[in-house]
Amino acid sequence: MRTTDTQKRLNVYCQVIILLLGAIAVRLWMMPVEMLPRAEAQFMDAGAQRVKLLKAVEKTNALLSEVSSTLKGTIKVTIEGGENEAKASPTKRKKTRP
Repeated sequence: MRTTDTQKRLNVYCQVIILLLGAIAVRLWMMPVEMLPRAEAQFMDAGAQRVKLLKAVEKTNALLSEVSSTLKGTIKVTIEGGENEAKASPTKRKKTRP
């Protein structure tokens, strides 16, 4: 008798589990699918990055060549103004003894 009772309980438990799994499957099948954003939007375009980097390098090279050509020539500097002249040519003081 015990085996039949145990067998019946086992059959009932299996039926309940199958019924719950079926309900879950139907619910998942009926739910609307949410569209998640694609991961592609997070990655930058490698080609665009290279082009941007090349443009920046070209700009830097142009500035450096301009600075280099400026430094190769002779640079003349003139100082104007009263305060700058006093600092540029200091006067010698004579020592006087009392």
